Amino acid sequence: MNYWDSIEERLPVGKITWPEGVRMPILVAFDYQAEVGDWTFPDGTPNYGQITEASYGGRVAIWRILDVLHKHGVKATFNTCGVTAERYPQSAKAIVEGGHEIAGHTYTHRPQYQLSEAEEREEIVRTVQAIEHITGQRIVGWRCPIVQPGANTIRLLIEEGFLWDGNFLNYDLPYMLDVPGTGSLLEIPYTFSTDDFPFIYGAVRQDFGGFPGPRNTMADLFQIQKDEFDVLYQESATMPRMFVFQNHPLVMGRAHRILYFDRLLEHMRSHEGVWFCTFREMTEFWKQHYDTKSDPDQAIRALGFRSTSSI
Repeated sequence: MNYWDSIEERLPVGKITWPEGVRMPILVAFDYQAEVGDWTFPDGTPNYGQITEASYGGRVAIWRILDVLHKHGVKATFNTCGVTAERYPQSAKAIVEGGHEIAGHTYTHRPQYQLSEAEEREEIVRTVQAIEHITGQRIVGWRCPIVQPGANTIRLLIEEGFLWDGNFLNYDLPYMLDVPGTGSLLEIPYTFSTDDFPFIYGAVRQDFGGFPGPRNTMADLFQIQKDEFDVLYQESATMPRMFVFQNHPLVMGRAHRILYFDRLLEHMRSHEGVWFCTFREMTEFWKQHYDTKSDPDQAIRALGFRSTSSI
């Protein structure tokens, strides 16, 4: 598949083998924006019901998340807005000090597909600078708000030195994205179907006060996330699979929901051969072993499909 007629996907070839002793990687990720972004009524009035609910993510929820991750010895990737890091610098530092990966999620949480090329580059550069100034870490990964890149996004990320992107939803394994004349980066896909925000809240924008009431219970989401993991783990006995587990501190870090996050980590850790890795660790592994040229049919078979007609 090509994207915007300028970005080519490059799938792996040959047998995919994880590091010794690994049956299936698990990548735990969080989009960490807190209240950064547009939380207003149509007339521009600040919607403080939404703003304060979202700010819970940076004031309280992030610390619950970090505590549970520490309890289980699990390293995660936090896709973080530059302004969020500036407003909550202690949490950004704690992410890095805890051995987690901190990555980019724009500076202001503006949708990137709505920006000019110059505006988008500025968002990327300011995010890099803000997070590096606070944490000392130069970010190498990126997720767009609402996982919607623009026509220039992948090229700009490559030009600014990024190694991975996490915006697409089309495989259970990573693959390379090539921009001819510019370079490549690794795409690490996930799925909306196990993402806490759309499942619990759906669309956030509304014309009346307060945060949207939950559409579904955390018990229901836990079962879906558990089922997704269980099926992928079962399949991993005969074909390569990974599980990307995506959440938001402002959602998953609420007191009643953290119980289910704790239980799911415990469930996954009880399985033999799971590897909790960050997106950067996956990128380093994949680029070392599977950053190769391929033909479509070989690549599809490597991903566990029978032929190109399977997708």
